Amino acid sequence: MNKHPLHLEFIKDKIYNGPGAPDDMHTYNEEWVEDKIRREYNQENIDPEVDTVFFTFPEAAKKKTIFQGFEFAQRQVKMNKEKGDKSQANLFIPEIVQIDYSEYSDIPMFENNIHAQPYKDGILLVTDVEKGNRMCQALSLGDVVRTTDIDGKVVATLYQNKFRNFGQIDWTSKNFDNQLVFYVVVPKIIKNKAARIVFKNNISANRLIKLFRSGTQRKLPTGDFKHFYESTTKIQDILLGFILCQEDEKYKKTYDYNNYPKHSLLQASYQGALIEFSNECIVANDNGCGSKDYWQDIEKYKNKSLEEIKQEYMKNIFPFEKDLEISIIQNTKWNNKEKNKILSTYFHKNLLKMAVFYYHTNKGTTLCNSVEINPEKKSRVDCLLFWKKIDLFELLFNVLNKNNFPLCIRNSQVINDVDIFDPILTNHISLARDSAYAPRPEAAQGNTFGKMKFEFKYKHVLKEAVSNPTGYLVPYDGVFELLHDPFFKCIRFREEGDLVTAVILDRNERYFIEVFSKTEVDFKYMLWNQMKFNKNYSEECIQEIYKKIATVIRDCHVLIDRERTMGGGGKRRPYGMNTDSEYNIYYYPRKRYRYKNNTKAEKDFFRETRKFNGTRVAHLRRLPADYAPSNKQKLLAKSLDWHVPPGHTFVKETDWGVKMTKREIRYRNTCLNDVFYYDNKEVSEAQKINQLPDGMAFEEYCQDYVKKLGYSTKKRQNHDGGIDIRATKILDNGETEYLIVQCKHWNTPVSPGAMKEFKASCDEEQSEYKKVKIFMTSNKFSPGAREYAEKYNIKLIDGSDLLNHEKIK
Repeated sequence: MNKHPLHLEFIKDKIYNGPGAPDDMHTYNEEWVEDKIRREYNQENIDPEVDTVFFTFPEAAKKKTIFQGFEFAQRQVKMNKEKGDKSQANLFIPEIVQIDYSEYSDIPMFENNIHAQPYKDGILLVTDVEKGNRMCQALSLGDVVRTTDIDGKVVATLYQNKFRNFGQIDWTSKNFDNQLVFYVVVPKIIKNKAARIVFKNNISANRLIKLFRSGTQRKLPTGDFKHFYESTTKIQDILLGFILCQEDEKYKKTYDYNNYPKHSLLQASYQGALIEFSNECIVANDNGCGSKDYWQDIEKYKNKSLEEIKQEYMKNIFPFEKDLEISIIQNTKWNNKEKNKILSTYFHKNLLKMAVFYYHTNKGTTLCNSVEINPEKKSRVDCLLFWKKIDLFELLFNVLNKNNFPLCIRNSQVINDVDIFDPILTNHISLARDSAYAPRPEAAQGNTFGKMKFEFKYKHVLKEAVSNPTGYLVPYDGVFELLHDPFFKCIRFREEGDLVTAVILDRNERYFIEVFSKTEVDFKYMLWNQMKFNKNYSEECIQEIYKKIATVIRDCHVLIDRERTMGGGGKRRPYGMNTDSEYNIYYYPRKRYRYKNNTKAEKDFFRETRKFNGTRVAHLRRLPADYAPSNKQKLLAKSLDWHVPPGHTFVKETDWGVKMTKREIRYRNTCLNDVFYYDNKEVSEAQKINQLPDGMAFEEYCQDYVKKLGYSTKKRQNHDGGIDIRATKILDNGETEYLIVQCKHWNTPVSPGAMKEFKASCDEEQSEYKKVKIFMTSNKFSPGAREYAEKYNIKLIDGSDLLNHEKIK
């Protein structure tokens, strides 16, 4: 029993002067008081149901402050007991024991962490708590209800600080057969004393010990990584906090992530990736294909240069890249020799990734070439995904800039663009692929994605690229624009030795990577391994994408004099980009169509490439003055439901090559024209829109769209006054929005004149509510119409937006 005078003084005062104290209280001696303390405050025996105890140190604060802490704890315990909850107890000042400072003096302290090590008959816990909490601390045991994971399981917490199980304690020791003893030290209060707290025959403690004894403990890191897990405790709390917020709104008040600095989220991604790599190493060891001393294996790379690591990667890992995707590993039936080879290679790749991340990225703030990562203009989800999604190839080959962040698409949805609390994000920020919180679909045995196969049908184009005699390279970091795709905006190429890398960028410079190997005369299919995670996957689209990339590489290689036959657009921002990065833009001579008098460069280009295979998409071509399309072209366009405006002709889709006529070669498209990426769902929706018979049917389609936005539509009037849909919506703040919509099912872009007429109709519309104006078209808006709409706050929805119709909730 602790006999600290401060403790006795306070309790005596409560007994002598509290309610129900006998008149002759002064006759009772100190032994009687101590006995009453034992019975009423139960300091030596914590009830079995208790999993949280309040306590303090005599040195924690002044007497009055400590007493206030005691009163707070008493109220908490009392309120819970009144609700039937016996999980809390108030120890006030428990047994205080002397401890040698040298037991822990060389241990570094980390935010949100409790250092734990074996000590006497229990566990020494060393931590600090916020200054305001020192007068009354709360030690809580972890629960085992949610998970059976042993590694990283929370054993105990002191407010925000946690002791996680990472192999620090031998749980098979007899010390833990029927009790769990903690020696709690808070050095900033007092360095040479510990609060000894005993959970004997305790329900929560016994569950924890049973769990830890049911599995194999991991081996503690050594060397540079000795305190790795302790240093990542805060990051684990952040990632877990996100998951809790996604599951329950109430946690959003506790975790204010909307105001969390983006650099901190980037750091959470970095440390989360390191933890994930270590978890993968454990899995590899469990499967017999990884080293038990993987921490030492990683540390061997400390003094290796990036070039040495790169050579090792190219020799031992790069040849197998296509098969090193987790869904493939989980589903492919190899023989034992093949399986062991792939699993060992996957383990090796994880080792290299951790070594590169840890030793060559300045703690996750730069790329390997010391280019500083700039998260400020990216979304919070971009920052959380950065280090979790970046791969080894792009780091070792330095193909990225400060604005390039990895892109993640699943089931037609850009994960980078979801709300930071969207539950779909959980799968991508969890620390293990089989986490109890968020098992990853692509990592499950038998998942569909791992069984998918892809074989590029146009490999002859790649053979043409490597068999030409010129040997000219793809322009170094040359960018080719994707002018007709609503999502991807350009592809940046780089050729280094036997590899050609294509960095495919969206409007925010988020990327996918593809690599062409000249020695293998094939792609590595890194892009396909990312895009296949889509229940609406389009084989036709992926084939087209690879054909377009292959044709760019081939055409660059076959040109005899690239300076004459390729046009350089100079260094500028690619069309449609939201960022300020500038690139060297290139294009093939066929940038504009001419009916006659081709430039010499164009003639050279067609002469040099006419024997090669390629593609020409169906398209419209402007004719010179006084020219008209042939009846044949008119009929062909009509049969394919193409509208041919005056002054244009229709050019059919064709595969061009040896059998192409001279005229077909002359008027073919460049290989990157047309939509770059789509899926079967978008194709289906586009067909649905195109098959609408008239404007009335399109209005009904738009009404369905509006309803999915949460509006209640009004009955259509006989005289609409230039307005097709009227609707209302009550907002969360009680205000009402009045929606006014114009719908145009046109084959031509909407002009500024149509936008002005709609704006005039909106001005005449009478409503007591706030007006919201939307113009919808199955086609697109002219630049002038967009400029006018922006000026007068008119929201525009074009055909591309309508393709996402089913995604609206």
